[in-house]
Amino acid sequence: MTSATAPSRANRSIGHNKLQSTAPRADQPSSPVSLYECFTMRGLSDEVRTFAPSRSRGAQRRRRLDRAIRRWSQNHELAHTRVRGAVLVTLTTRARDPLVAQGQMRSFWAAVRHRWPGSQYFCWAELQERGAVHYHALWLNAPRLRRGVLPAWVDRTWALGRTQVRWRDRAWVERASMEYVLGYAKKMGQKRYQQEYDAMPRELRTFSSERLQFEPTELDAHRDRPMTIYVAAGDSSLKNVEAVVQVVGQVTHVALHRCELELRPRHQTRQRRR
Repeated sequence: MTSATAPSRANRSIGHNKLQSTAPRADQPSSPVSLYECFTMRGLSDEVRTFAPSRSRGAQRRRRLDRAIRRWSQNHELAHTRVRGAVLVTLTTRARDPLVAQGQMRSFWAAVRHRWPGSQYFCWAELQERGAVHYHALWLNAPRLRRGVLPAWVDRTWALGRTQVRWRDRAWVERASMEYVLGYAKKMGQKRYQQEYDAMPRELRTFSSERLQFEPTELDAHRDRPMTIYVAAGDSSLKNVEAVVQVVGQVTHVALHRCELELRPRHQTRQRRR
């Protein structure tokens, strides 16, 4: 993937950081561009946004969860996963102590992969108001069994509490699955307690998925993202008393026809789970 910078704004200086243009000079011959190449464009914003990111354990878990959801969705988009439908799975625990679920999410999905090899899913943890942990999952192309067979198997395999299995068709997956998962990952208002991960024991994973076909770093490089600058505490230009992050622009991923990741041989890499 090649990189290009918008020439009109490339030399604008922000604080102590200066972005330089990488565009070729007019007197340099241009190389042929393949329709199967992609590149990034860097553009500076007229307004710089400054914020102090939370360093709490819960905030870090939420950021990793949000990043993992986007990578998982992007992975299936680039891999052209053929989706016939999906199942929404809810797994709860009867006990109030969240540690009763330690290792159970991994064991449950290991049993799914053993019974139905190649299963594709994204599963994430939440907390109930009483402090118990429960899990939600989006399971793509779950097996179509006789009525009641899959819910019974899920309930028997989980065995820690109540379970729920809800079917969704292909149109719903294509239209709303990403928004559904992201909506759960950004709980606000009355159910904000479900994302208060500071109260979750360190031993419990926040999310889990099948192995992705692309490296997480590759996926990040081939996606639109904000352009940020880290400013250490006590910087003389800002007179800030704590470290802050400045959003100074946008990095835009541009594919002339198709992203080059779509043409690479697929390899199996383990998605980082936290």
